[in-house]
Amino acid sequence: MSKQIKPEMYTKAANIPADGFAGIRFLNQGNDTVTVYDNIEITANTQFDIPAYGNDPLCDDIQVRFAGLGNNPKLLIIKTYITQKI
Repeated sequence: MSKQIKPEMYTKAANIPADGFAGIRFLNQGNDTVTVYDNIEITANTQFDIPAYGNDPLCDDIQVRFAGLGNNPKLLIIKTYITQKI
C-alpha cells in the first residue's frame, strides 16, 4: 500500500466530496471557529483528525462552515489517500 496526501485551503463554507480519501486532517489556521458536520467545532489554531483505518475510504461528504466570528477564515485540510500496489 502507498499513502498519498492532498492539501486544500478553504476560506468559506464548503461541501468536501468523498472522492476516495481514507483520512482527513483539519488545520484551522485562521482566527475563526470552523464547524464540521454541524457538531465538531475547531477553534482557531487547532486541528481535528479523522484518521485513515486501512484503505477503506470515507463514504460521506463533509460539510464545513465558519462561525463568522473572525476576519481571517482559513482552514487547511489534508486528505489521505491509501492505494494498493499491484
